Amino acid sequence: MLKLFEFTKEQAISLIKKTDFDLSIKNQFIKDLDEKLYIKHTSFASNPMLLNIMLLTYDNYAEIPEKMHLFYSNAFETLYSKHDATKGGFKRTLKSGLPLDSFRKIISKFCFITYYQCKLEFTYDDLIFYLKKSKINDVNYEVENIIYDLKNNICFLYEDGVFYYFSHRSFQEYFTALFLKESSDETMQKMGLGLIENDSHRAVSDS
Repeated sequence: MLKLFEFTKEQAISLIKKTDFDLSIKNQFIKDLDEKLYIKHTSFASNPMLLNIMLLTYDNYAEIPEKMHLFYSNAFETLYSKHDATKGGFKRTLKSGLPLDSFRKIISKFCFITYYQCKLEFTYDDLIFYLKKSKINDVNYEVENIIYDLKNNICFLYEDGVFYYFSHRSFQEYFTALFLKESSDETMQKMGLGLIENDSHRAVSDS
């Protein structure tokens, strides 16, 4: 598998300069990227696709939150509603047709299950299996449409050969935490302790 070198700050700024986007927003983003954002969010800003996600999020909220849970929440909502940084507000219809709250609940459960099982690499059949296990009450959807949206519309997953990966592993961590947060206290305690017992090293090292 090929791996991209991380962008330097200069390369990240150069890419944004070449992006077809609202000039005033782009210039302010470049200024903040140069002064603080690249250092605070290097793992995102050094990746071309994730850097565009940052730009979209910046456009939606006029800032990149310092608190990471707010950043990921904003980024996901931005990706859900606006999917193409090069077309100035272009909106692509989601194939699953699900509202944001239902989609987020499904993805949170999917991330928790896969995180618990230390799963970062998926075949298409794996995704079918885990997303079927992630169904929530009173929400009907076709699993294949969810996969299509995650890969093509929201850029949550990317495909490399016969495998699928998270566009950034921290998305899996964030949605696992969100799943626990929205569970009952009893469920949170049981499943949270289960995560620690399953892999104590990862419980300490991950965000």
